[in-house]
Amino acid sequence: GISPNTGWFTDRPYREAGQIPTEEFLTLWDEGENSFADDPPNADFTCSVNGEVVNYVLELQNPALLVPYVSEGCDSGICVLNYDITFIGPDAVAEGEGVECDSAGHLFIDLLRFSDHSGDQTMM
Repeated sequence: GISPNTGWFTDRPYREAGQIPTEEFLTLWDEGENSFADDPPNADFTCSVNGEVVNYVLELQNPALLVPYVSEGCDSGICVLNYDITFIGPDAVAEGEGVECDSAGHLFIDLLRFSDHSGDQTMM
């Protein structure tokens, strides 16, 4: 499953951190100028493969939250979050190939945009 929340943080000078519900994060994907839909974010995907920690730099597009039991929402821990990805960088995986992890994977997204619940969006 996925976390019901998506963490974010800022660089200097603000050095702030917080969380936003993952479902809300996804609703912001294509909102506003310079949205992730218009300018897809880069991300780091990390996990263990054959006992070695690996990092892959990705470009993320078209997120899709799959909720098998809608009445329970993602709090049930059984949601799946899919992205279309493009591997980029020196350790890119060939198109059509995947990565099989021995451990849980972690995804760190660059330039997180979120709502401050006043109707404004902030780029972090």
